[in-house]
Amino acid sequence: MNNLNQQYFKTKETHKKNFNKYGWVLWIGLLLVFGYYTYKQIKVQFLSSGVLIKTTDKESCMIESEFQLGKIHYLDSTQQIIEKIGDPDFIEIDSIVNAHTWFYKEFEITIIQNHINFITSKDSSIATPHGIRIGLMKWEVDSILFGNKARVNKIIPGTKEIQFVNCVTEFYMVMGFEGNKLKELGMGLDVP
Repeated sequence: MNNLNQQYFKTKETHKKNFNKYGWVLWIGLLLVFGYYTYKQIKVQFLSSGVLIKTTDKESCMIESEFQLGKIHYLDSTQQIIEKIGDPDFIEIDSIVNAHTWFYKEFEITIIQNHINFITSKDSSIATPHGIRIGLMKWEVDSILFGNKARVNKIIPGTKEIQFVNCVTEFYMVMGFEGNKLKELGMGLDVP
């Protein structure tokens, strides 16, 4: 019996010495990160209705809240833009149409009469509220646009450029693809 007790305590001490709490913390952390990533993917794929509203069998319009790139909302005035992201790096003026193009590292903003006429993203870190940004694959854009209907509704293969209008106003969003990757993202005002 004494021999069994000695073996038990020896085994207990060996397990205590070999127990690596930091390894367990790392594994639990990785499991939590994986669980969170899986949750976000499921939410995007199955729970989201997407940012498009179907108007007819062949046409859709985009919700107004999606007309924002980073901190800049399409309806912002020049003063609001400067308050949010500061002065532009430089400005080009087109005196014929009285347009000012403001150049930032992440944006190009064309302004006419103190309001945004067109805004273009130049950086993959800048996204719309639902995550549309340069660098996404077409299937990722499908998931954001169509939500849980992305398996049925898709951007037509081979499409180089698509455009969606806002449901209420005359805003439009343009997305340009190179192969299956989003390369251009901009939004503007539909001027007749």
